[in-house]
Amino acid sequence: MDIQAEIEKMNDALQPHLPEGAVVVAEISKSKYGTSGGSFKPVGEGDHEALWEILSEDAVDKISDSISGIFRFAMKEKGLKRAIGFFRFAKGGMPSFTIPVDAELVTETHQMLKEELTAYKATDTGVQLDIQFSEDEDGVEVEVIALKQKGGAWSEGWSSVPKEAYICLRETNGGDIDRMVVFLEGDTFWIASNPPKPALGFKAISEVTLAQDDALQRRLEAIDTARAMREAFYKSLGEYHAVNYEPYIESGLRGGNEWPAKQARFQLIYTPVSTVVISSGLSDVFRAKKPDPNMEYNGYAIEFYLEFQGRIPWAELENHHCLEWLNTITQVAIGHGEVKGLLDEHGSVSVELSAEGLPATHLTPGEKATALLGIPSPNLPVAMPMNIEESRLASITMLTLKEGKTLAAGAETKKSVARKKILAAHVKDGSHCYNPFDPTQQKPRNGIVEVPLLPIR
Repeated sequence: MDIQAEIEKMNDALQPHLPEGAVVVAEISKSKYGTSGGSFKPVGEGDHEALWEILSEDAVDKISDSISGIFRFAMKEKGLKRAIGFFRFAKGGMPSFTIPVDAELVTETHQMLKEELTAYKATDTGVQLDIQFSEDEDGVEVEVIALKQKGGAWSEGWSSVPKEAYICLRETNGGDIDRMVVFLEGDTFWIASNPPKPALGFKAISEVTLAQDDALQRRLEAIDTARAMREAFYKSLGEYHAVNYEPYIESGLRGGNEWPAKQARFQLIYTPVSTVVISSGLSDVFRAKKPDPNMEYNGYAIEFYLEFQGRIPWAELENHHCLEWLNTITQVAIGHGEVKGLLDEHGSVSVELSAEGLPATHLTPGEKATALLGIPSPNLPVAMPMNIEESRLASITMLTLKEGKTLAAGAETKKSVARKKILAAHVKDGSHCYNPFDPTQQKPRNGIVEVPLLPIR
C-alpha cells in the first residue's frame, strides 16, 4: 500500500467539504481489544458546531473508511502491536499521518489535552491524569483517575485521550512504569512517573505537587479500607491465597457488568476440610459517585463462593468450569442489584444457568443447571464486618437435576417451600453447600460470560 497516495486521495475528497480555516483530525488507536476511533473531529479555532454537522454527513463518513486500513498497514510495517495514530487535514493545506513515539507522543498528548480543554468552549482550565499500570497474563491494564479544574477547584472528570498513548510511552521506555501523572494548567505541562524517565523529561512523582479532589480521595481511601478489612477477614477463615484471578469478563469495557470499584477478583481459601473459591470486590465501596453519592454502602454488600470438600490445588481450579459458574453468578447479582436483599428476606434464592463440567445427575440435556444461593456452610460465617455496612457471604450450590426440577415451575410460595426443603436436606445429610468437582473437566479461559436463562427466583 502507498500510504501517502491513499492519504492524498482522502484529502482530495475531503477538501470540498471543509470551510476556510478548518482543521480536522482523525485519531485512531489499536489495543488488545481491537481498533477504536478514526472519526474526524474539528480542532483549533472556528465554528465547531457547524463543522461537526459537515463531518457527520455520509460523504465524509465514506472518506473515513480508509483510515483503519491505512493505520493497520502502517502498524504491521513498523512491527507494532499497540499504537496510536493521527490523520490531520487542513483546508488548503497538506495532509499528514503519523504514529508518534516517545518525545513526539509526549507532544501529541500535550496537544490532545489542550484541544480537550478548549473544545466546545469548555470552562475547564486544567486537567490532571493519574494513571496506574498493572500487568496480567493478557497484557497491560490501565486505570485513569482524571481531575478537571473549573473555577479554581479540582474535581473528578474524564479525559478523551486514548489510554494507548500512555501504554506506548511505557512500553517503549523500559516497560517498568507503574504510575504516571500528566498535568496541564495554562502554560504549565509536565509528566511525572515512577520510576522517573529523565530522557523523556518525566519527573519523579515525589517531586511534584498533585491536585486533589477531597471527595474522591475519601472514596479511594474507603475502597482501600474495605479491601484491607476483607482480606484480613478472609485470612481469618483459613489458609488464604491471593491468587488475584480475574473473571473472564470483568468490566463494562469487555462486555460484562462493572464491579463496584472496577477491580474484579476471585481468591482461594483452604479451610481444614474444604476448598473455597470466593469473589473479592462486590463489597468494595463504589468507585463511581452516581450509584452511591453519599458513600452509604459497601457496594452490593455481598461476596459469593463455591466450596468443595477436601483440598483441591489451584492448578486444577483455575481452568475448571467452576470459575465460569462463579463468574456468571457475580454478573447476575450485579445486573439484578438486590440479591443480598432477597437472601436476607428468603434465606435462599435460585438461578438457572449454563454450567458445563457437572455430572449428568446435575445437567439437563442442554447442559443447564440450577444453582441455589445461600445454603449455609459449616466452615464459613454468613456475615462479614466491613467499614460501612455488614456484608454477606453467600454460597453457590449446584443442584442435582431432580432438585432443580422442583424449582422450575409453580407458584412462588411452592418454590419457597421447595428451596427450604432442599436447604434443610443438604444440612441434614452433611452435604451442606459442597459442590461436585471433576478435575478432568478443564476449560481454557474464553472471554465469555454465560447469561442466565431464567431470572433469579
